[in-house]
Amino acid sequence: MAPEFKLSPDGYESQVAIDQLGPLSTNFIMDKILASKSPRIVNASSDGHRLNPIRWANHNLENGANYDRWHAYG
Repeated sequence: MAPEFKLSPDGYESQVAIDQLGPLSTNFIMDKILASKSPRIVNASSDGHRLNPIRWANHNLENGANYDRWHAYG
């Protein structure tokens, strides 16, 4: 939570990749999850979204030029 600016291997700001895109990828492996002996999916959340609105047009925060870790977390 609230790390220094870093891009994921796919080129997304790390908190966007982990907090937003990561949970979406669960759908890609759902068959394997359901085929396991004890399938489980655990999701966690917080009120951090209240810190700052999602910047759809600038999700990488100008590639770190204007990075604030708490706004990015929000």
